[in-house]
Amino acid sequence: MNQQTLPWKLLEHPADIRIEVHGKNVEQIFLNSASAMTSIITGTDEHLEKLSVKIFFLQSDSLQDLLVDWLRELLFLFTVERFVFCDAFLKIDETTAIEARVRGYFMEFPDQFRDGVEIKGITYHGLLLEKTCDGFVAQVIFDV
Repeated sequence: MNQQTLPWKLLEHPADIRIEVHGKNVEQIFLNSASAMTSIITGTDEHLEKLSVKIFFLQSDSLQDLLVDWLRELLFLFTVERFVFCDAFLKIDETTAIEARVRGYFMEFPDQFRDGVEIKGITYHGLLLEKTCDGFVAQVIFDV
């Protein structure tokens, strides 16, 4: 993973993995957070051709809750179905709902990503999602 060219970076954390993500808008924050999580899980930024599509709708009480729910849904798809996120078309409305058309692929074999880190969950601890002068910034901690 080449940290210098990515819209996210790893931050120090004593026990888990903490990331900071930047984006021009909320949709980019969600996409960049998902890409960061996928890179951590798989240990790579290079993935196969996007062969499969998953469509889902989520609704939460706040944008921060929606970000956590979005990442949890993608983590569920990876853990249970072995579906690897590549990219997505997102429609996020002001009432904290997301309609997602996610593109990715299914892992070929269980230990395909030996260099990755197993993420057990997404926490609310230290969660940040706020507007900045350049767009938006988010911080998320992954329980490993």
